[in-house]
Amino acid sequence: MAILLHFPDSRMKKEDYATVVRLLEERGHGSPDGREHHVAVTQPDGAIQVFDIWDTEENLNKFMGNLMPILEEIGASEDSGEPVIYPIHNTIAVGAGFHIRPK
Repeated sequence: MAILLHFPDSRMKKEDYATVVRLLEERGHGSPDGREHHVAVTQPDGAIQVFDIWDTEENLNKFMGNLMPILEEIGASEDSGEPVIYPIHNTIAVGAGFHIRPK
C-alpha cells in the first residue's frame, strides 16, 4: 500500500535541507527505490517541510536507514521533527492519469 510521509514539526533550515539532498546524492541515495514523489515546501518562518509518497513502508524504512545518519551527521536530526505516516487512499496527477489506491 502506498504511504505519505510528512515531517509536520520540521524546523529544518533551507541550507540544511540542501546539504541533506547533496549528501544523499553523493552517497548514492538520492533516487531511492520506491519513492514516487518528493515535495519540500517553505513554511512562513522559513523552515522546510517535507512530503514524500512511497510505494511501501518497507522501501521507506530502507531509505530512512540512509537518511537518519546524515541528519545526525549535520546536526539536523532534531530539527526535522518526528515523521508521520499516512496510508494513501488516492492520488491524482495532472497529465499522468487517475490513480486509485483503495484501502
